[in-house]
Amino acid sequence: MSNIGTISYSIGSGVFLVLSLVLMTGQRGRPHKVALMLASLASSVWMAVTAYSVSQESSLVVSYLLEPLRDLALLAFLVHILSAAYSEPTEAARYRRRMLSVLASYSVFLVMMVLYRAVSVGAISTPAGIDFLLAGFLAMAIVGLVLVEQLIRNARSESRRSVKYLCMGLGALFVYDFYLYSHALLFKGVDPALWNARGFINALVVPVIGIAAVRDPHWSLDIFISRRVVFHTAALMGAGVYLLAMGAGGYVIHEYGGTWGTIAQVIFLFGAILMLSILLFSAQLRASLRVLINKHFFHYKFEYREEWLRFIHTLTSEEPTEQLRERTIKAIADIYQCPGGLL
Repeated sequence: MSNIGTISYSIGSGVFLVLSLVLMTGQRGRPHKVALMLASLASSVWMAVTAYSVSQESSLVVSYLLEPLRDLALLAFLVHILSAAYSEPTEAARYRRRMLSVLASYSVFLVMMVLYRAVSVGAISTPAGIDFLLAGFLAMAIVGLVLVEQLIRNARSESRRSVKYLCMGLGALFVYDFYLYSHALLFKGVDPALWNARGFINALVVPVIGIAAVRDPHWSLDIFISRRVVFHTAALMGAGVYLLAMGAGGYVIHEYGGTWGTIAQVIFLFGAILMLSILLFSAQLRASLRVLINKHFFHYKFEYREEWLRFIHTLTSEEPTEQLRERTIKAIADIYQCPGGLL
């Protein structure tokens, strides 16, 4: 298996190196292009070190030390693109600075945990047996998926053609990392086959990212931040945290449930999924989440352009069963997310 791992990560390193060299050519002064080039170069170095460690059958400590830095470079690239949503340069710079400081601090935290494990005996885990280091890498993959989801939702329809391949490529990387580390958490260790295949997976993604670069060499992505996007992102993050908690609870029940462990685990997971479905379809919960987002994340109370267009469409609709006064009440009630009104 070591030969497969060496070949896998060597190919991945070489392909990312080629992408880095291609991005170094052409016109300069494009911040998005530079950010992607640095992320590609970091990925190439990380996989080259991993390939060397696997070939020598030595410890993968250096690989684990470089992985958070590689993830940080990819996330910084996404943050750089998302900062284009702010029309004011000062606001964009403030957004980048705030996000990058949080991501850099978390990456340093992961590096410190890797170093602690390297000099100590045993894994860093909770009493329930959850490995903190694996959970930390899993959280990094979740953050990547959330940023990719924000990017594809924020892109305007005319820009979505150029950004969809970029989101598919980076999203595939983070999805595989999510699967790798969630599997490792459940089975108390990284699966060697999944680990060795990771280099091939990264190599397959590079052409998809290259297509995105060719389609929009200027990286002129026209994006904006809307309430609907923030609402869906918050709901996605909440569902992700809920699913992680559900998996941890099912694992604990399976391990410590005795002869009834498997049955109790199935019942628990079914009940948790049922509860999640009820919460997702709860109109009251969605309304409370919208109020929370509008109060704490936006200066303006409404998405005025969207509300005006919907208001005009409701007033001018040709519903045979509704009179103008009924359509007027409905148009005003929709603005406040009300089920009805009285005139």
